[in-house]
Parts: sequence; structure tokens; C-alpha cells
Amino acid sequence: RASDPNSTEVVNPTEGLSKSFMSKMPGKGTFLQGWLLLALASRVAGIRQFAQETTAQSVQNNAGQETAWEILCLSGQAGQFRHWSQHDCSSAGALMKGKQCHQLTVRCDVDKRVETVSITWKVTGDTKTLSIPKMATAVTAEDYYHRFFVVSEGCPHGKADRDCDLPWAAFDEARVAASKVELARRFLVYDNRIVGKPRIFMETNKYSAVFHESSFKLLGTGIPVPKSAIFAGSTGTDCAPNVQCAVPPLSVKPVLKKELDVTSRFVIESPSDPGHLLLMSNRNTGTVQNTYEVEFALDPKKA
Repeated sequence: RASDPNSTEVVNPTEGLSKSFMSKMPGKGTFLQGWLLLALASRVAGIRQFAQETTAQSVQNNAGQETAWEILCLSGQAGQFRHWSQHDCSSAGALMKGKQCHQLTVRCDVDKRVETVSITWKVTGDTKTLSIPKMATAVTAEDYYHRFFVVSEGCPHGKADRDCDLPWAAFDEARVAASKVELARRFLVYDNRIVGKPRIFMETNKYSAVFHESSFKLLGTGIPVPKSAIFAGSTGTDCAPNVQCAVPPLSVKPVLKKELDVTSRFVIESPSDPGHLLLMSNRNTGTVQNTYEVEFALDPKKA
């Protein structure tokens, strides 16, 4: 029967072979045939045992939350490559547009020493080699719909295997020079809501910002002298009475493009001339890009 890409059933290769059939097998080669059957049965038993142990460990470690191994591997063919091609993209059509269809390969290795699910993403001569820890849990989860963090580029902590909030420099601190940030955050969504038609979405969120050098205006002298910066108002994106000005979205879900430009002012004591008050102005500008999304379906030629 046709194989189901979402099935995790493992068939016992010796099941259904009756004793009478085994007894009637020719003497020549019987030992080799029996050895091959036993070896295959042992391999299948190993895969089944690993899946059971991994599932038990993930339940214990994550209090019942489903892991990347369970979602991406046990819902498919554990231990094998799973090939995905870009949805509604033909090689001929892409060639006419000077583009290339995206391809995705997900490898589920049953070896206990391998701690990640490997992902290879190919397009237009570029190949990205990514991975998700087998024990990783989804950052968002619904019935048969799971989103996993994959990798970050440009986060302040410098660790690609960790996500981060989008930086937005504090306005109440003096800046001696301008600074810039550029971030890319990638997520994998496994959508199995339609029986027999699983899909994968690769999502990329990009963000850039400039935190400008502080400017100062002398206000004069007097008392009391503030011990810390005193807020003196903001202008810019989404600023309004009794409302906070715009900040970058704190979201792992897809976002829409938005331009940010906010200036905040604070009264401070001059660090170089004690007793003199200054009006410090700090400006942040940033751009949040539309989430770039590529949809994949199981490649019927390779799945």
C-alpha cells in the first residue's frame, strides 16, 4: 500500500511469515536470508526503542509539551531524510523569472548522540545549514500547528541558538556616539492541520535600528538639582497623551512592516559642569520588515 508520510507505524518484517512457509524455504541461502531478516528486525526494534525513549524523556523534561523530535520526526519517517519543495513553484516558471524554487531537507537521526534535527535550506545557489534541538519545545502551539525558533543573527548576546528581543536603546542614558543593529530571526512552522497534507513554513523576521548620539541644551542653574534623569516628553511614532510611543514588536509570530522614529528628552545635571542643568535629547529610528515566508509541501518525488 502507499506509504503515509505522517505515519509512524513500523512493520515487523517477520510478521506474517508462517512456520510452514519458513520450513519450506530452500536450504541453499537459508542461513543468509534468516540472518538478513534478524538484522532488519533488530534495526526496526532499535528505531522503535529510541522513539519510545526519546518520547518518554521529552515528556519528563517538558511536562507533556511536544518537542521538535515528536513533531518533525515521529509524525513522519523517523531516521530518514524528508524532502520538501516550495509550494506552487515549478522549476520552469522560476527559471523564466530568473529565480529558483526553494528546497528543504529535514533529517531525523535516531542516533542518541545526535542532539539536533538537521535542516538544509537551498535556493539560488545558496545553502543554509540549520538545526533545532530534538528536545526544543514550540514557541507557539495550537492543534497540529507548531512554531519553533531556529536561529538568530545579530542579537546582542551573540548566540545564534538563542532568540532575543529587538533592541531599543534606553532614552534616559547619555550616548557619546551613534550605534546600529541589524537582526534576522528565523522560525520553522509545522502545519499538519490537513490530514495527509503537512506543510512547513520558514519565516524570517528582519529588523534594523539606529540609536543616535545624544544632543544637549543648556537650561541654566538652580536647585533642586536632579539626582537622576527626569522625563521631559517624547515626540514621534505613535506618541500621544497618556500613551507610550512606538517600540519594536515583541513577537515570534509574523509581523507587518513598520517604520519607527521616536525622540525622548530628559533633564539631567551636566556631567562636566556640576550644578548646571541640561536638556538631553535621544533619538531612536528603526525599521521592522514584513515577515518573509516560504511555504513547503512534501516533495512527491522524494518524500
